Amino acid sequence: MDTLVTTQWLAANLGATELRVMDASFKMPGITPTAAESYCGRHIPGAVFFDIDRIADRDSHLPHMLPTAETFAREVGALGIGSNHRVVLYDQSGLAGAARAWWMFRVFGHERVAILDGGLRAWLAAGLPVDSTRVTPVPARF
Repeated sequence: MDTLVTTQWLAANLGATELRVMDASFKMPGITPTAAESYCGRHIPGAVFFDIDRIADRDSHLPHMLPTAETFAREVGALGIGSNHRVVLYDQSGLAGAARAWWMFRVFGHERVAILDGGLRAWLAAGLPVDSTRVTPVPARF
């Protein structure tokens, strides 16, 4: 899988059973709406939210530290990501949230991961649909 995928590729493959899409947006503390709130307002259809504050080493006094492999597997598995899935990450504002999540997947050995080139902005510029429906993933084994 390429490191970057285009909006055209993602739109054409959006319904594939092996594909999972994740909004990995991040905003600095105090910025509103929060990344999670923006995700709830609009996201690529079927996308789940990758919460960098939740998928982290929560025992550390530092923010966003890399979690253990067990924690990462449990958290992304709960988001419906299995070891056999292709994962496409994007963010809303270009603050490198997708790149950070991509790196985390790679650290834990998942090679079938890519970033949507241009993120949500490119998706919207291409006139592609967004959704505000809450996505309830089916847990998977990562």
